[in-house]
Amino acid sequence: MKKVFSWIWWFGIFPAGLLPCAAFSSSPQTVSAYFENDTFYGTDRDYTNGIRFTYTAAHVPFASGATTEKVHRLIDRIPVIGHGDSQRLFALSLGQNIYTADDTYSREYLPDERPYAGLSYLGFALLKRKDCHLSTWELGLGLVGKDSYAEDTQRVIHDWGGWSQPSGWEHQLRNEPVLQIFYTSHWRFASPQTRQGLGMDVLPRAGWGIGNGFTSLGGGMEVRAGWNLPRDFGNGHIRPATETHLPLSSEDPRFNPPFRRVGVHLYGGASGSWVARNILLDGNTFRSSASVDKEMWVGNYSYGIGVILYRFKIVYGRVHSSREYKTQKEGQSYGTVHVSYTW
Repeated sequence: MKKVFSWIWWFGIFPAGLLPCAAFSSSPQTVSAYFENDTFYGTDRDYTNGIRFTYTAAHVPFASGATTEKVHRLIDRIPVIGHGDSQRLFALSLGQNIYTADDTYSREYLPDERPYAGLSYLGFALLKRKDCHLSTWELGLGLVGKDSYAEDTQRVIHDWGGWSQPSGWEHQLRNEPVLQIFYTSHWRFASPQTRQGLGMDVLPRAGWGIGNGFTSLGGGMEVRAGWNLPRDFGNGHIRPATETHLPLSSEDPRFNPPFRRVGVHLYGGASGSWVARNILLDGNTFRSSASVDKEMWVGNYSYGIGVILYRFKIVYGRVHSSREYKTQKEGQSYGTVHVSYTW
């Protein structure tokens, strides 16, 4: 352990990270698209597909200036770590996750396999950035069950791909609205570097969630190294309060002079959490439904590559998760792609 901390110190990550991060005089806007699927590993089971679209900016979309000011006053009440001026941000997300049993050919109820389920949701997030710390509160409003249209989405995707259709959707979770509150803190500790050149950063995070869908507590860390690192809070994959691609300063390579907005980096990360409730495994809250005995402690690790091209950030990665329920034969692996554009 001493060698690990020594290595971190000599690369200057933590000492440099304590310096203030330069802020924007006015906040940019970012749109992000996420896509995840286990087809990258030739499987079609458990968490089999996820999509998410997010818009992040200083103003509330489709709202008056007075409404934005009210939201900013609410954001001002969020406690943060750091000194100096802070950025007040709002994010709106739309997404859908799809889950199936391992044996997708069976029409029978499979009590030892993950229930068929879909989760479609809207996320409304308030973000406050001060120095190299980002605080995010997210309200999630979603729906599980047939009216999530996950079954319809999967059937369309399988038609396009020419794949066989899963046969067990009649056993999916019943309709239930999902109400969630999530809180996440992100930090960025970076090695000394100029606007252009080699660099490295460490991005820890911690958070919790509570609601009838998910109640959990956890944290993780991501490490990036490469040329012209983005000045943001990491790559990651689809999860609550996941929007981290918005640049935190004007030194981000996406704002370099024309023809110099190019960067590439490798990343690796790991996370773990204690899960008190997961509706996708525990089943419906107020009605009987399919369910399995979940694992209380879960974790994953991920790695991949990120590229900056002009105002685009493009990331491709792989995620490997531990078993989420007692009768799961093995952990799961899937691929993730996300593209963001900032202006």
